[in-house]
Amino acid sequence: MTNRILKTALAIGIASTFSLGASAAPGKMAALDLNGDTFVDQTEFLSAANEKFSTMDADGNGAVTKDERQAFRKLKREERAQRQFDRKDANNDGVISQQEDIDARAARDEKREAARAERRERKAERGEKRRSKEGRRGDRQRFNPDANGDGVVDVAEHGAAAQQAFARMDTNDDGVLSAEELKRKKRRGRRH
Repeated sequence: MTNRILKTALAIGIASTFSLGASAAPGKMAALDLNGDTFVDQTEFLSAANEKFSTMDADGNGAVTKDERQAFRKLKREERAQRQFDRKDANNDGVISQQEDIDARAARDEKREAARAERRERKAERGEKRRSKEGRRGDRQRFNPDANGDGVVDVAEHGAAAQQAFARMDTNDDGVLSAEELKRKKRRGRRH
């Protein structure tokens, strides 16, 4: 049971490596697109994935353990909390006033409503695909980067998982990821 939980946690962690979308954060697309051609090729994608793996591998032994994954997640939560605070603190005085909080809530509500509208649109598209028998999941396998089942994702397993993720994301098989392909993956990557 514990081994299965560890595998699931590692799979989610590695999958989140590939959930780098352009829609929510154009800066991430720019960060991934090293040559500025508005596409992310496999080399650029694997470079970002390997950089994240190296960051998670705190002891540098070429494997990410459960403890390293948890420490990485904690660090990311703290960074996200700081960004959220900075976003709300419009005048940068280190304090969130009532008006700043109200403004931040209004902006968040607008963003949520736009996301809901987009989800409704995608849901309608999915309904059309289902009716036309396109877009079925059929042969998809569950993502598990821990190929040898030892509870640790090593560099070789990570590399293979990153290449598989790139291939899955490159829906038109042109060897590069467009902003739309990255957006689609980000939406799927959010589900738990």
